[in-house]
Amino acid sequence: MHEGWIWLGALVLMGFAFWMILGEFTRKQSRTVEEYEADVQANKSEVGNALMRAGMLDLEKRLKPNLESAIVYLEDEKSGKTRARRDAEGDPKDPSETDAETL
Repeated sequence: MHEGWIWLGALVLMGFAFWMILGEFTRKQSRTVEEYEADVQANKSEVGNALMRAGMLDLEKRLKPNLESAIVYLEDEKSGKTRARRDAEGDPKDPSETDAETL
């Protein structure tokens, strides 16, 4: 019986969340032009901050194109997947790899 109350509470909570989301959607759909403009003015700083953050992230990607590959290399080095790390640890070299020294 106790488990039934928990499930009933979970279903009521999900129903309430769905009702709140649906109510907000219908409120936005049925608002007037004045209400829309008031909402835009109230949220203007939030939209500006989000656009500024997106622009700065894009700028950083363009200024540092090798940043992602450097992060991946560092992660591989930590896990021992890089060639220099394998050689330093004394693992045998792969016979299919050819070095300039052996040629």
